[in-house]
Amino acid sequence: MTPITCLLRPAARSAAQLVGILLCDAGVLPGQEQLLQALWAHGDLRQTELADACGLDPSTVTKSLQRLERAGLVHRAPAVDDRRVMVVATTETGEALRDVVQAAIAEADRLALEGLTEAEKEMLKRLLGRVQDNLVRAGVERALPGGC
Repeated sequence: MTPITCLLRPAARSAAQLVGILLCDAGVLPGQEQLLQALWAHGDLRQTELADACGLDPSTVTKSLQRLERAGLVHRAPAVDDRRVMVVATTETGEALRDVVQAAIAEADRLALEGLTEAEKEMLKRLLGRVQDNLVRAGVERALPGGC
């Protein structure tokens, strides 16, 4: 039997690639939708808060934000209370993509869950949530930022 941890990574990678393919025409690169979703959910965020909200390394977020900024989807400005800190916000163009991004994610979900009953989908959500909780309790998220 294949270990579950060996199944999670390729499934997550395939799901992310599918969302990327679905968003290609909108000019959103793979992974950028995660940053946009966090900004839509929380409003303007400091760059470090955005990285934390997405569970990403700050250097990865910086590179993605540079691309998003060049595409006109977000803008960064120094924080009012600390000019060394950058605050990120979506632009009107970025806001206009909200429905497109959400539709792409919904389509990826539909394709990924094809053939599963509603009960199986709900069970999968619950089980993946528990797996994530277990990994967080094991200290996985604390170990990620510095890397190995």
